[in-house]
Amino acid sequence: MNKYYKLAQLIKLCAREITKDDIAKTLNIHTILGIHDDEPVLEVTDDSGHRNILIGDVYTDNGYCYVYVDNTDKKGNFRYKCFPPIIAIAKRLQAIAEKDTFYVEGNADYTDDVGAHDGTNCVMKSKWMHLKRHQKSVDYFAKTVEMFADKVAKDPRSAKEIVATNK
Repeated sequence: MNKYYKLAQLIKLCAREITKDDIAKTLNIHTILGIHDDEPVLEVTDDSGHRNILIGDVYTDNGYCYVYVDNTDKKGNFRYKCFPPIIAIAKRLQAIAEKDTFYVEGNADYTDDVGAHDGTNCVMKSKWMHLKRHQKSVDYFAKTVEMFADKVAKDPRSAKEIVATNK
């Protein structure tokens, strides 16, 4: 199993945890992995009509990247019942690590500089990272995904055991 797939498994298990009820939640996967809040974050959020998987830094100029983002449609439905499939999450993580592009799925329609202090939020209507205009951010996100994927890959426990240990 490659490291992106194992990280995606962990993300999907956390997504399942937070979508069990209608209470808005953010699960900080970085803390499950022993990474402090002053370092890059990896979060999964389910917040009444909005869901996302976010990596990066929401507090500094490094910016952040949505691996997945979705808002309910006019009928109150998300694109996926519980976040994207593991393989889709893994492909997005690998694309970011390899500094490649991927198409953001979901009902969210964000524009260039939503949320990031320096306009480097990587969610656009179609492609991530503003078609790589911000190389510093692309490098930062790639390094961040690698850090999380390497941390999970080195852990001898399965993704399920990692989540169970931290409940």
